[in-house]
Amino acid sequence: MSMADRGQLRAGENRTVRRLIFIAGLGAFAVFTCVFWDYSIDDAFVTFRYAENLADGHGLVFNPGAEAVEGYSNFLWLLLLSLLYTFGLPTYATAKIIGLVSFLLTAAIWYRHFERDDNGLSWLTAPLFLLCPITAFWGLSGLELGLHALLVTATVVTRVRRSPWFYVLLPLIVLSRPEGFLVGCVLIVTAAALDRANGLSAGRQLALGATVLIAAMVALTLLRLAVFGRPLPNTFYVKTHETTLAGFLELGRMLAVFLPLSATMVWGAVRIFHARLRNREMTLFIALFVLQAVVSSLVSPVMNFQFRYLVPFLPFMIAVSLHGVSGLKRPSARRLAAGALALSLMAPLTSVTSVVQFERNIYAAQKTFIEWSQTLPDSTTVSLTDIGRIPYYTKFHYYDIWGLVNKETGREGFSAMREFLRLPDYFVLVGYVDSGRMELRFGRERLIAYRNIFDLTYEPIRLCLPRGADPEERGYYYFVCRRKPEAGEIISRPRSDQ
Repeated sequence: MSMADRGQLRAGENRTVRRLIFIAGLGAFAVFTCVFWDYSIDDAFVTFRYAENLADGHGLVFNPGAEAVEGYSNFLWLLLLSLLYTFGLPTYATAKIIGLVSFLLTAAIWYRHFERDDNGLSWLTAPLFLLCPITAFWGLSGLELGLHALLVTATVVTRVRRSPWFYVLLPLIVLSRPEGFLVGCVLIVTAAALDRANGLSAGRQLALGATVLIAAMVALTLLRLAVFGRPLPNTFYVKTHETTLAGFLELGRMLAVFLPLSATMVWGAVRIFHARLRNREMTLFIALFVLQAVVSSLVSPVMNFQFRYLVPFLPFMIAVSLHGVSGLKRPSARRLAAGALALSLMAPLTSVTSVVQFERNIYAAQKTFIEWSQTLPDSTTVSLTDIGRIPYYTKFHYYDIWGLVNKETGREGFSAMREFLRLPDYFVLVGYVDSGRMELRFGRERLIAYRNIFDLTYEPIRLCLPRGADPEERGYYYFVCRRKPEAGEIISRPRSDQ
């Protein structure tokens, strides 16, 4: 057998091994999908309600007939779900399936992109991405993260390969997430700079990319101004009220969970900078990951948990880490480091499983309220913090204490008195019973309910909790407080404690 034949045989064996490892990653993804199948995040149902209201002819509103407020952060995802809903597809199940398929397609693109990389370990990017439990976790959440991951991956890969499809995909990133415009800017500028540094023509790609990107952003901004009267979504104002330090601390905590992955990513970045950025695509991956890490840190940690806004960029992190591992001289050291990466990507499994169980308990409590509320008239008004699943399934008019779909709270900040003076028919507050007293979990709800005027105008009539649960355990239950008939007269009296 000639040397050439031996080389071809070895290459064929390597490709077989890579396919088997990729299939193993698919198997892990399938297992996580089965384990987490009934998981969905409450936030996702906000978009579901917008999507169905749009399809039903009410417009881009959360409450039909009310003022339009942009309480979602995923315009393209909303349009897609609304379109499929008009064809009779159930929004909840459709969102789950599209999320999973999008992550699978994302992994497939990375596999094909690195399939013939014979000089390193980049080909492990796709199976390791599927091995991480947060991939399936967020795919099932009902959010747009799978679609966003697919669009970002496809756009970056087509730019690296200098494909004309890049200019078709680029505007979709802008429509997918509010930070999509920043991602697009960093992508086209960094790619053009790297092309020019490596002696490739870049002027035309930069000009055309900038034109497409700006046109998409201008169109989206004009739509926002016309429909909502604001250039940014209401969610931007709500989610960025927390201090920046808290966001960066949460980022550090998440990176610490993936410590071997984070450490090798830093080592990979050092290798890339030491080589004076000659590896164009890895340099691009670093720039995009760092951008998203900073953007994610500006969001309230309550929203940004389990790598929520970073999961579409997790393959970039993995690829740079594997580039660092590839620089190790000994094959045994490379295998050991790759194994450590795989184990670190499995590290969130325990915390993810806890979140799934916690969400199941929340849904069980919410289901109790949803079933009880079926006897209420359609004109009922309700004020609550968890503005997702309950409003989606009950269709009443809702006031949002958190502020996602509340214009005043989003733009001016939270005001307990303003929320109280809306005088909804019911306040639905999150908490549990402590020594016979209503103990609330959220500070905003406590500011509303722990005052004399609330006790005079509202009365607790029901505690909604999972069947068999102990109301005096520190659970996540719902107190239903009904407005008293004399509430309007009471608040009209001048009182010093109001």
